[in-house]
This record gives sequence, structure tokens and C-alpha cells, in this order.
Amino acid sequence: MITFQLWHWHEDGERYDLEHFQLIPARNTWQVRVRRTTHWALTPPQLTEFVTEAGFTNVAWHSPASSGYYQPVLTAQRAPSAQ
Repeated sequence: MITFQLWHWHEDGERYDLEHFQLIPARNTWQVRVRRTTHWALTPPQLTEFVTEAGFTNVAWHSPASSGYYQPVLTAQRAPSAQ
């Protein structure tokens, strides 16, 4: 199987259309699967602001070195609901 992506950035520089291709060998030919989506590329400060504005607390970023995951990870706690 061969897998690759194409990214097409929007003019605003904040969003991109992603095309994910998979080429799958099938006897004497290839099957092609394509998935498409649009992503919003948020910076860590932007995401922190949105999470805080949504009422989350104890917002923290964890680096790949500390979390073991290849990208930064954000954790936060949901604020207690009013009863």
C-alpha cells in the first residue's frame, strides 16, 4: 500500500484542504481511495484561548518529550456544572 497526502492552503493561511490518498495493490492494477477534509490550523495560543473561553480550567500543554506522543497534547478540566 502507498499512502500520501496533498495539502492545499487557503489564502487566509489558517485553513487547508487535505486529500489523503491510498493506493492499494489489486492483482494487476491499483485501487485508489481518496478522503478529503478541511482543517483549521490553530496555533497553541489560539487553542488555549478557545478552551479557556469555553470554561475549561487547568489548561496545560505537554511536549512530545514529556507525553511520548509525536505532537503537543493539550489537557484541561471541564468546569464543574452549576446545579
